[in-house]
Amino acid sequence: MRTIWKYDLKPINGPQVVKIPYNAGPVNCRHVEFQGEDLRIWVEVDTEEEPKPYTFLVYGTGWDIPDDSNIAWFGTATLGDLVWHVFVESP
Repeated sequence: MRTIWKYDLKPINGPQVVKIPYNAGPVNCRHVEFQGEDLRIWVEVDTEEEPKPYTFLVYGTGWDIPDDSNIAWFGTATLGDLVWHVFVESP
């Protein structure tokens, strides 16, 4: 069954491994937003599939992003004057 699940990205610095049911993938419905001071993502999942680990990375505006073809932009969120950009590594 398809549904939308919410995942926390805490702490913001450093890679975050999140297990998401396989056919959901970050290529389907996705959203990035802060709820309070917590950065969260919403992803369409297939509850009948096995979870698969996805690695997320968060960068602030103006930060260096490694020249790595294995990451793709996932979404952007703001917290006050700060803007954060979420990327996901290709599984």
